[in-house]
Amino acid sequence: MFRRRWGAAVVLAALLLLPFGAFAADGTILIPTSQKLDTETITGGGNTVERQRLQIAGSAFAEIARVMNTAPTGSEYGLVTRIAGTAVVSQGAPTLVTTDPYTDRKGGRITTATTTTVLAGVSAKKVYIHELYICLERTGTPGNITIQDSASTNLVGTSVTYDINAGGCLSFKPAKNTYALVPTGTANGLQIVTSSAGPYNYWAGLRQE
Repeated sequence: MFRRRWGAAVVLAALLLLPFGAFAADGTILIPTSQKLDTETITGGGNTVERQRLQIAGSAFAEIARVMNTAPTGSEYGLVTRIAGTAVVSQGAPTLVTTDPYTDRKGGRITTATTTTVLAGVSAKKVYIHELYICLERTGTPGNITIQDSASTNLVGTSVTYDINAGGCLSFKPAKNTYALVPTGTANGLQIVTSSAGPYNYWAGLRQE
């Protein structure tokens, strides 16, 4: 009896160590508590086994972080993160600044030739732009991009527009002790004007005061 059980254990260990092969259909296996494990059928070395699939998932059944080799459509589940603070290097050990330099972080996807409001204006306040990134998706259609305040005043020159190749990005980063772009006019917000449907994805770190 002991030898038979030991032989089965050796066979099971050998199957678990098989090299990865071609992925086949999805499946599930039962565990002793009658719960189901999410598995994939893998063929390698002439043997077909069930291997447990490891994924980062949320509380809902469909909330699974995706690993992809194609451009996202915008409806996939992803990971939500937040910035806990900013590390500032001094002569001593780094310290953590708890005061967030941004009052607003804005991001979105633009799919039409239109004027997109990134942040609406507030009376007596300006919008200061710490960072701004605009990317055209790999399969997107290039066009002109203009960065303005909500009064349609260009924030870069008087008639400056930008072109982005498919899969490329436009980025504005601040120099030391400065902002990435001039602020908007008082009571004006920030907007992006696109002459094509893109699609474009944008993210902005802003301070409105």
